[in-house]
Amino acid sequence: MNRIQRALTALLLGCMCLLTACGGADAPASTAAVDETAAPAVSAVPAAPAQEQGSAAVQADYGPLRFTYGGVTFGIYDKAGPVLDALGEPADTFTADSCAYQGSDYFYYYDGIELCVNDIDGERYITGITLADDTVQMPQGVCIGMDIAEALEKLGMEYTQSGAVYSFVSGSALLHLRTGDDGSVTAIQYIPA
Repeated sequence: MNRIQRALTALLLGCMCLLTACGGADAPASTAAVDETAAPAVSAVPAAPAQEQGSAAVQADYGPLRFTYGGVTFGIYDKAGPVLDALGEPADTFTADSCAYQGSDYFYYYDGIELCVNDIDGERYITGITLADDTVQMPQGVCIGMDIAEALEKLGMEYTQSGAVYSFVSGSALLHLRTGDDGSVTAIQYIPA
């Protein structure tokens, strides 16, 4: 995939993220699980964090749903400043009005990934991580193009399934794996649970 195709894919994924954040309710999810206790179905719309007496109750608690890129490990609700500094200059940025948070969504594009950042109670936090192509993979070895059965085995976590979307929850993080008609992973996105 050349740079133009990657940039277009990243832009398309950014638009999908915006539309997802502004979308309506999801259809009921059917439950499938690795073991007998499946996690409850969750919405694809990122939820704004709960507020406690004027301060954000934002806690980065993503357990195995962390992401590593360029030697930097981070996840949902990590403070954005240190992560962005460690990652270096992005290939591109984009700002749009936010539907899920007050203010704006700030998108940072790197080779193969897109980060979404939002202001929450005066501090910028990572609120979305999207893998844009098959050049990057999750720490567990899951990547775009992989067969969903192999991806589920590598993750080894409980999940819910709604159509072609497999959802995993750990603390503050929700991971979506979307599959195509051939059963391969076509999209990977981390958002707030």
